[in-house]
Amino acid sequence: MLAARGLKGVFYVNSGRLGGEKYLSVGQVQQLQSMGHEVGGHTAFHLHLSQQDYVEQRRQICFDRVQLSGLGLKVSSFAYPFSDFTEDSRRAVESCGYSNARTTSGVGCSSCAEGETSPPVDRFATRAMSGFGRSTTADDLIKAVKRVEGKSTWLQLVFHQVCVNAKCELNAVRESEFASFLDWLAAEQKRSAVRSTTARSALGDPVKPLVASPPSTAPVARLQNSSFERSGPSPMSAPHCFEYGGEVEGSKVAWAQSLAAHSGRLSLSATISSLPRPVRVMSTQDLGSCAPPVRAGRQYTVGVWYRSTEPVKLAAYVRQPRGGYTSFGGSKLFAKSDVWRYASWTTREVPRSRNTALSVAVIFSAKGSYAIDDLRLSESPAIPMSPTHIGRGSSSKQRGNREEPKPLSSSARVTSKKTAKPASQADPFTPPESGPLIPVAAKTALKNTLQGRPSWLGVAQVGLAVAGGFALVAVFDRRLRQLHRRTRFSTRSKKPDQG
Repeated sequence: MLAARGLKGVFYVNSGRLGGEKYLSVGQVQQLQSMGHEVGGHTAFHLHLSQQDYVEQRRQICFDRVQLSGLGLKVSSFAYPFSDFTEDSRRAVESCGYSNARTTSGVGCSSCAEGETSPPVDRFATRAMSGFGRSTTADDLIKAVKRVEGKSTWLQLVFHQVCVNAKCELNAVRESEFASFLDWLAAEQKRSAVRSTTARSALGDPVKPLVASPPSTAPVARLQNSSFERSGPSPMSAPHCFEYGGEVEGSKVAWAQSLAAHSGRLSLSATISSLPRPVRVMSTQDLGSCAPPVRAGRQYTVGVWYRSTEPVKLAAYVRQPRGGYTSFGGSKLFAKSDVWRYASWTTREVPRSRNTALSVAVIFSAKGSYAIDDLRLSESPAIPMSPTHIGRGSSSKQRGNREEPKPLSSSARVTSKKTAKPASQADPFTPPESGPLIPVAAKTALKNTLQGRPSWLGVAQVGLAVAGGFALVAVFDRRLRQLHRRTRFSTRSKKPDQG
């Protein structure tokens, strides 16, 4: 849509999600830069920066820039995920070598400015206009630009999604309206009223040297705050080192730290009254503050105590070299229980790659009440292999002159008890020795494997600027659900957010 009209833009992407389903591929991002567009940073995988400590914020921001630069991209502009940032976030962006950073507020409201000044008041918190959705028309967008025409103003318009289907989400601008606006804008550019450019060009920013991200400090193969005793950074957030996932428009989930604990003082509860799709609580997927590093070639056991009116399921996610997490399988469903019950599941072997860590989750798939406590991760004992087995796994497949082993099958265990174990007794996280051990065949494990994290946002931006002595830049965020015929770029959709 842009290239056909002679317009250029800034595409803010998450390095950890490149190549994922409905996300831009590495080749597409490189092609965008070769076409004259700019590619900016957006953290490794779109975390709320305000909920991270300063060191993890620097990991997310510096690591993302290093990864994108390693693909041959010139990265100097940044956008805050959800427009959620603190003074620490601002300092982290600057310390990682960025030259500017965009928010999604400060322009367009009744008490807001008409646009950002040129040069901006704060290069690391530039103001923008957002809030566009399926009710937005081309006239609305044209009026926003006309208000600043003839002024030395930098206008940033933020779009989160362009709807190419009949059914549009709330924050998706209809393709027909967006195209009409771009047609008008292209005509304005032809008569030298506006000029399309990138943020780096508009600000004259250099590309600074790379800055390495801080190393991981998370303990190996151990979850932090596994009894949910420590609260998160705000009353509405998940407990420390945990996060909630899967909630979309229509989800009604009440999360709480409850005094009805299996051990210690608190447990985590969820009351679900509306559920368009499964939701989950999972250990934080980060780059080193919470996510435990694990050893390649080893299996790991996930265990949890739970009470529920509906079945629950366990799952795991593995961190990839570029920082993103992908599904690492899941257990069978564990039966509902009105007393505290223990369930465990063992993963397959961790793949051999750098930067490996695990995140584990408990998944709720039906309306009801749930409580979980004492969620644990532990390395499973190594299983001896016969001398003929070379590589990973326990069963083999002939390949040439060597046998290529298959991964070990996952397994699940469940037991229950009528009363909570007193804190003075043995480690409440230790799985009971009694109770049936239920093997899960490889096909069943594959069938139950999660298909990945929810469709989280991949962000793209388009930048425009006024010519003829003025400095107008309109920046657009885009998420496309399918590859557009003309521009040949797409991003992955996510639940509605703010940046």
